Amino acid sequence: MKRMITLLLTLSLCVCLCACGKSSEAKKADELILAIGEVSLDSKNAIQDAQSYYDTLTEEQKAEVENYPVLQSASETLESLERVAAVEESINMIGTVTVDSEPLITAAQTAFDALSEEEKNMVSKDNRDTLANAQLTFVDIASSMHWEVVHYVDDFGDETEDAYIRGIFTGTFSNTATTNEDLTVVINYDYYIPEVQTNRDPATYTMSFRLLEYNDHMAVFTTGEEITLKVKINDRVVEYNLAGIAPNGDLFVVEKGAPSYLELPILTNALKENEYTISCVILIGSSKYSFEIDGTGFMEQIDNLNSVKGYK
Repeated sequence: MKRMITLLLTLSLCVCLCACGKSSEAKKADELILAIGEVSLDSKNAIQDAQSYYDTLTEEQKAEVENYPVLQSASETLESLERVAAVEESINMIGTVTVDSEPLITAAQTAFDALSEEEKNMVSKDNRDTLANAQLTFVDIASSMHWEVVHYVDDFGDETEDAYIRGIFTGTFSNTATTNEDLTVVINYDYYIPEVQTNRDPATYTMSFRLLEYNDHMAVFTTGEEITLKVKINDRVVEYNLAGIAPNGDLFVVEKGAPSYLELPILTNALKENEYTISCVILIGSSKYSFEIDGTGFMEQIDNLNSVKGYK
């Protein structure tokens, strides 16, 4: 019994000596680490304070710090939380998805993809759903964007510095031989502002229509044949006379200035506003070409074209 008591006293003394042997600096480091508690984004200062104090210790003192693995784990957890928070902020920046949202969506998706699987699961379900829905919404918008800026080419087929806007739409055509067959309509739009209107000359606007029967055969017409374009914007109907180089050239409208009886900007303004369904019919003899156009992306391409042309 005496030996047992002596052994217990010896062990107790060793523990006391070990505890007493830890430096006050190491004790303080352990206390700072334990004070961090459950790690959140608000733990950054506490983690930095603990790490900064630990870095001031000597190697011998650092060896005495028992909770350093806890500090390392807290630092890693904070880094993960910060990466997740950055992704969620990127997702929230997307806002309402428009035709201009692609860079924001791409940035958010790239940041999300860079997370570990564990971190991806830390992103809230609402934010994950928001990102997924933004992708789908943009795809829908992009698929309905019929307009793009296209550069003219020179005699060698090389792109020039000048450009125009092109839109591609579908519809149907009918004539004495067939009814409601597939139609593709290619619309080219351009404008020229002499000296960027510094000399007050009127601008020249051009819009042409390429009618592709069965989606690949140019519509045929004869020289001097009357060709009419009827456009219905909301409840307003506007008519244009079209002309082209027979037998199957593009049909075009060229208006200089703004004559009150035939004003091309009525159509282009409707495209810019993109608030209306624009129904179009082109009549060539007994042939009728019906299609609808919309302004999704048109205004954005106007801005791009202005940039290409150097207009402000």
